[in-house]
Amino acid sequence: VMDIEADSQPTMIANPIDNNALSAINVSGNLTGTLTWSLNTPTLPYAPQNVTILSGASLSMQPGTIVKFQAGAMWTVNGKLLVDGSSGNPVVFTSFQDDSAGGDSHADGKLTRPQRGDWQYMVFNSGASGSHINQAVVRYGGMPTLKMVTTLVNMDHVLLDMNRQAVLATNSSGEFSNLTFSNNSEYAIHSTGTAFNVHNSRFANN
Repeated sequence: VMDIEADSQPTMIANPIDNNALSAINVSGNLTGTLTWSLNTPTLPYAPQNVTILSGASLSMQPGTIVKFQAGAMWTVNGKLLVDGSSGNPVVFTSFQDDSAGGDSHADGKLTRPQRGDWQYMVFNSGASGSHINQAVVRYGGMPTLKMVTTLVNMDHVLLDMNRQAVLATNSSGEFSNLTFSNNSEYAIHSTGTAFNVHNSRFANN
């Protein structure tokens, strides 16, 4: 439906969306300022390609925001990513093929289904210190899905499900609380030189 650069902020309210080849907001490029993504009405997910949040920039996500990564998408966070879903309305990060979030965005019925590794990763570098992911779902990511490099990122009430490698942390720190790691095919957490606390979390079928 829309093709935007990462530093654009469309507001979608009460716009009928019918019979489009792509029912999503295609996002690419660099975010240079401060933006907020929220649940569009009717539901219209964000569909990022490769996006970089530059140093000093900030992207906030409100409850119900749906992010459906396109094939092979990679996010680089050098600024702040502030994800704040709610218990009944989490922020969802998933594959563009995942019709359970935001509907059939590619209008192909059941011809394609989501798989682990459909999208690549989000990497949090040193400039991302202070980022957080709260009340969210992360599905169908790759190698690794969330990568933290010499940074501080906190996560609370996050479901990491059906990824290949869920979290890789190198020389980083943070609080990981009330997380669920399930059905990740290679590992839940891989840590090198990292001091973070994992508590009240569940690991199943990894």
